[in-house]
Amino acid sequence: MIWRATLSVIFAWTVAANMGGCQPGPVSPPNDNTANDNTEPVEDVVQWTADFDATGFGFMSAAWGSTPDDVFVVGGQAESGEILHYDGATWQEMNVPDLPRLIWVFGFGPDDVYAVGEGGGALHYDGTLWSVLETPTDEDLWGVWGSSPTDIWIVGGDTNDANDPIILNYDGCEFETIDLPDVANDRNATALFKVWGIGSKVFAVGSGGLIIELNAETREWAQVDTGSGQDFVSLWGTSEDNIVAVGGRVTGQISVYDGTAWTTTGSDELSDLNQGLNAVFMVAADLALIGGVNGYAATYNPMTGELTVEFAGTNDTIHGIWGDGAGLFHVVGGLAATSGSSTGLALVRSIGDPGDFFDVPPQLPGTLPDPAAPTLTLLAADDETKPPAVIVEGSELTFFEGIQGGNHVEPRLRVTGFPAEAADSAVNVTHSLTLVADGRVISELENGALSFSGSGCAAEGVFEANRRFFFLNEVFLEILNGELDLEGVAAELTVTIDFEGVTATHTETVTLTFGGAG
Repeated sequence: MIWRATLSVIFAWTVAANMGGCQPGPVSPPNDNTANDNTEPVEDVVQWTADFDATGFGFMSAAWGSTPDDVFVVGGQAESGEILHYDGATWQEMNVPDLPRLIWVFGFGPDDVYAVGEGGGALHYDGTLWSVLETPTDEDLWGVWGSSPTDIWIVGGDTNDANDPIILNYDGCEFETIDLPDVANDRNATALFKVWGIGSKVFAVGSGGLIIELNAETREWAQVDTGSGQDFVSLWGTSEDNIVAVGGRVTGQISVYDGTAWTTTGSDELSDLNQGLNAVFMVAADLALIGGVNGYAATYNPMTGELTVEFAGTNDTIHGIWGDGAGLFHVVGGLAATSGSSTGLALVRSIGDPGDFFDVPPQLPGTLPDPAAPTLTLLAADDETKPPAVIVEGSELTFFEGIQGGNHVEPRLRVTGFPAEAADSAVNVTHSLTLVADGRVISELENGALSFSGSGCAAEGVFEANRRFFFLNEVFLEILNGELDLEGVAAELTVTIDFEGVTATHTETVTLTFGGAG
């Protein structure tokens, strides 16, 4: 996989602003629908406030959650992806593998979430760890959505080259690259920005006004008429005959699908639609929340075409919106840069009495957890001649002081890639840790026997050696007394897997750090 610190024109306006040294203009006063100068209390007033302090974080591209207390926000700097998680009380930055900026997030539950981004980057979260998915492309990936965990669609592409858009289908185990026929792309679009579906309808939207629809029976994509030549960036709906897509660059456009055809309305018909649009979330059949360039925010009624501008209190880009079903809408964006620092935006929109403004206080990111233990992925052979492979993700172990004496480290092993029918097969995994200092072995311990259960197309299991690798108190005292330098301790973690008579062994040199009591 090739990682490129580049952005397509979806962020072009922010890049131009950053390069030109332009600063956002002054923020306008609130519109009448968000402020109340009367002495009498007014119900159902729209409130925009900080979701959390985004200082120090990169551009925030998208939000998605399974429930109001399980929300993910993805984004980052050009060279590094970032993910934050909300548990209903606080936000916390998550440990993320080394990938470029992440663009979109979607999932099926708190333990089954996908994120995609630049340079073909893709991640999966199982409720415990984010792991890298090796996609068959190094093009930027802009959108992910699935009808089920075994039917996931990912779209992308580069608007700066002449290649075809990227369409990937993932069955939870393998990626299939889908070629878009010329007849389905007579606009010569080079990128698809989002994919989304409901019921039997699945659409993808992209550059040059392209919208394509998936035939549920033939699994083929076909182009549909949109009446527009401007990019469509995002879409959402409430039913098969009520879907809204937004886009445009300098000026915005909104297109509505009624179950038969798409009808596009631009800024000529909607005078308030004076900014390019990136984000849409359908609140109800007659209400879509939309956002775009320069902090543009509005509600749109697809039934009547009525557009009502709101005051979000920012001039930064609004790029993603997700509603939690309980009245809160997580709105993210910022200023993106292809090099240097990007800045993030994280707002929450709610509706209520002005006196209840702080019923939804800004939530600050929690402290970062200790570095994650190394994750070793053991892949079974794809043929009888090739032994299982051991892939190491991370190379640092945290050295803890035991509460009841003794000291330990906690490596975590993940075993994947076994065929589903192997769930009842005998799989034995052993791992040992050897510590060497000043030419002498100071500890050599072994643990073993891993069991696992089937999951989707592959049997998968997680084994945690919870406080299994204990060190003698004498060793720990040597470290505390300065007689033994922890940095001078060589540590080797060896993993051996035996599956259906095939044995593979891998030894990884790991770094030990002191993590205090554990």
